[in-house]
Amino acid sequence: MVTHVVHRLLLLSLLGVGCCSWATAWADNETLNETHLSLSQWVQRSWSTSDRLPHNSVNKILQAPSGHLWLTTWEGPVRFNGRVFEVFDNPELLQVPDAGMYAMTLSPEGELYVGGARGAVSYFDGDAWHGISTESAFINDLLFDEQFLWLATSDQGVLRYFDGQFESFGIEAGLESLNVLSLYLTQAGDLYVGTSHGLMVWQNTNQRFLTVVGLPGSPVRDILESRSGALWVATDEGIFKGEKAAEIYEFALIPDTDSVTITELHEHTDGAIYFGTYELGLARIRQSSLEWLTRADGLPNNHVLAFYSDHEKSLWVSTHGGLVQLRSSAFYSFTERDGLPGEYIRAISEDLQGRIWVGTSEGIARSGIEGTENFEAPAHFNELSVLSLEHHAKSDTTYLGTYTDGLFVVSPTDRMQQISNPNGLFSEEVRALSRFGVNELLVGTGDGLQLFEMVSTPSSSKLHPVLRNSWQREEGLPNNFITAIEAQNEQVAWVATGIGLVKLLRTSSGFELDPIDPELIAPMEMIFAIYNEGNYVWFAADRGLLIYDKVQDELLRVDRASGLPFDKIFGVTGDHENNIWLATSRGMLQVARSELLKVAREVTVAATEVSELNYHLYTGVDGMLSAQINSGSPAAFTDSRGYLWFASAIGAVRLDQSQFNEMRSAAPRIQIEQVLVDQERVDAKVTLPAGVQRIEFDYIGMGYLMPEHVHYEVRLVGYDSDWLPRNSMTHFEYTELPFGEYRFQVRAAYPGGDWSEAAEFEFSIAPAWHQRISFWVSVAVVALFSLALLWRWRIRAIQQNEVRLRKLVRDKTRELEVLARQDTLTKLPNRRAFDEDLQHEVARVSRDRSPLCLAILDIDHFKRVNDQYLHTVGDEVLKELAELLRTCVREQDRVARWGGEEFALLLPNAGTTEAEMVCERIRRNVEHYQFACLPQGVQITVSIGIVKVEENMTHSEVLRFADQALYVAKEHGRNQIHVFQQ
Repeated sequence: MVTHVVHRLLLLSLLGVGCCSWATAWADNETLNETHLSLSQWVQRSWSTSDRLPHNSVNKILQAPSGHLWLTTWEGPVRFNGRVFEVFDNPELLQVPDAGMYAMTLSPEGELYVGGARGAVSYFDGDAWHGISTESAFINDLLFDEQFLWLATSDQGVLRYFDGQFESFGIEAGLESLNVLSLYLTQAGDLYVGTSHGLMVWQNTNQRFLTVVGLPGSPVRDILESRSGALWVATDEGIFKGEKAAEIYEFALIPDTDSVTITELHEHTDGAIYFGTYELGLARIRQSSLEWLTRADGLPNNHVLAFYSDHEKSLWVSTHGGLVQLRSSAFYSFTERDGLPGEYIRAISEDLQGRIWVGTSEGIARSGIEGTENFEAPAHFNELSVLSLEHHAKSDTTYLGTYTDGLFVVSPTDRMQQISNPNGLFSEEVRALSRFGVNELLVGTGDGLQLFEMVSTPSSSKLHPVLRNSWQREEGLPNNFITAIEAQNEQVAWVATGIGLVKLLRTSSGFELDPIDPELIAPMEMIFAIYNEGNYVWFAADRGLLIYDKVQDELLRVDRASGLPFDKIFGVTGDHENNIWLATSRGMLQVARSELLKVAREVTVAATEVSELNYHLYTGVDGMLSAQINSGSPAAFTDSRGYLWFASAIGAVRLDQSQFNEMRSAAPRIQIEQVLVDQERVDAKVTLPAGVQRIEFDYIGMGYLMPEHVHYEVRLVGYDSDWLPRNSMTHFEYTELPFGEYRFQVRAAYPGGDWSEAAEFEFSIAPAWHQRISFWVSVAVVALFSLALLWRWRIRAIQQNEVRLRKLVRDKTRELEVLARQDTLTKLPNRRAFDEDLQHEVARVSRDRSPLCLAILDIDHFKRVNDQYLHTVGDEVLKELAELLRTCVREQDRVARWGGEEFALLLPNAGTTEAEMVCERIRRNVEHYQFACLPQGVQITVSIGIVKVEENMTHSEVLRFADQALYVAKEHGRNQIHVFQQ
């Protein structure tokens, strides 16, 4: 076991980065159009279960015509659009016994076929899955030729499927083993089969398999025909490459691969052959070199399962640790692996020879002539923490400003001269440098501004710095801490300090400082970088961007309030396509120069409406190792070849705009993923019913190079007059559309790139019943018929209205009569109503001699209740008592409010004894009743006077006698009943 591990480690060292003696012989000799990049220079992006991938082991990858990436996993097939993984993990939906899938292929018609555990096979026609039953234990591979679907099984050899029928080819058909691992169809139409006992080829004439000679009888896990026509075979005993000679392949073993378990072979769009291994990662053979990419280089896992090259030339790699995308990028970060002494960059610039100088916190490095990619860090430049860089206009002298060692002057022969405190330098911290005139250098330190002149001595042509001028706060600087300097021309230079901005003007008598009014730049205080180009000077500041218009002599501004996403801008530069690039701690912003100036002018004149500022933000997902751009002098610039450079926290970032433009010129494929009508999914060319409230469209641009930067436009033909910008939004909806014919269109593009062809969805909305022609015809007929009946109807209506009004008068009269006889507080009959009832009953007694009693009830000490608890409480007592009286009397008895706190009871067909019983029940119930409006324990009692109505009594006598009886009851102590005795 130890020997085996040591052998593998030795193998990795032999197959390491660089040229190998055998590589030239075995790599395909093809002309490569792409710029050579090592695998470590490719951008890596990975997805795992943390990103909602259902399983970290992705078995196969391919791209459908729609642009979706399809993956097979043990949790089911997965569709990926660059942002979302859609998992099909329901066996019932797939119509298979097990959702775990391993193999995958596309039919000639573009249908997706998957196969895997329990011999499961299913295909997706774009709308639904359809299962195909097999009796195999496992499907290892799937492949279509022009007529058949071929299946590699683990236990039944090769199956051939056509029109619902299977044919089986096993040992009797020439196979060496029933365990078939791989299938491959060459350009000539030859079907090769990799089995557990070697490679075989299908002979269509006699319907048999023949063993391919020249190869070991070990498992063949993958087969590949490269574009050169070579046949590559991955076996457990190494990789073999076959070249055709007289219609027969002659195979040779790739040296040093004999003990490597190869899992997959692939030819990428760059012409290189890639192979995956069981435990060593992946390797690339390209022209005369071979490289490895392992977990140590960022690969999630060293067990590589599959490769795929998409239509944007990305290489997708599946591992046991998740899915990986490898691609070249317009952004590249130069780091220690490229020769830099450190990776925290503060300054970056170009000299007269086209060499790129990179100042780091641990020294300085420069590229070869004309900006070649190999950097070197001379030993005498080490351990310098560089803050600023500048180059002499003619002599190719370079100036280095450091954090703790002052200023260094580097000659074309790398001779270094240090300028520090003993030479008159204010501070050893040199933060900014700028040429000013032919032989003058402005030096910004942590303690002031100084001007050096480069002069030569009679004995030597070498330039020596001589201090000519110095400025501090006493001479007019807003602050001694200098953050940036930029010469606008030979007469004017801009100087930024920790709390303000000043112009340095060259005059006939020397120099003078012209401070900028702080109110003109507020709330900006600290300016980190200055960029001078054309008619404008651009200032990167702590509260946005300041712009000086040289022609109009005015300052303009753009900040967060006017559309910038961040406050702090650390660097600014322009490209050759009229864009301005702003360097921030969260990435690089690309904005059209014209758009920035337009918004800045609108802000300056305080326009009521400021145009929307459109920008693109590029971050780590776009290829750079760090999106944090540091402050430095300069932290961003454009070199003579058009490359943009940025000083980042991890390396010097270079943007290749030509590659950037090439990447974004290929429009992403657009797909309408679903359409919902009132939350129900519908298909295209559908007629929707009238009354539809909401129609929603979900769409996606299948762009995997810069998925976060894909932007969209939509248009509803038949409704919208023009395309509507949607930025990066992938959802749009319409509400309450009128009836008609519609065609929804959506297109996608990368920033500044071409628009894709529009994806379309046609539908129509049916008119409502009242919007149809037949309805209006019916309306006209009904209207004519109605006119004929109108007169008759009108006459009848007048008559009916007269009857209605008479009835209304009667009803209202009755209501008024009721109100006139009712007490408004207690809703009992009032005294008027009671008097009428009493007269009627007294007359009945004289006529019929039927018994009748009258009782008058008075609340004892009611004035105390009103005085102690206010009249509102007294009113509530009266209302509650009225309800209590209703419950205590008989059905034929009548209760009325007599006035104030007095109530009257008329008791028909009741003698004195019966009347006393009713009144005693009332008295007792009132005495024990807890009134809700009174405090607990407060008691209400009543006194009652009763009179029996005799035949000879008049109405007034009955009332007088009842009142006398009530008086007696009160005189005898209240809370009692007294019956009048004549």
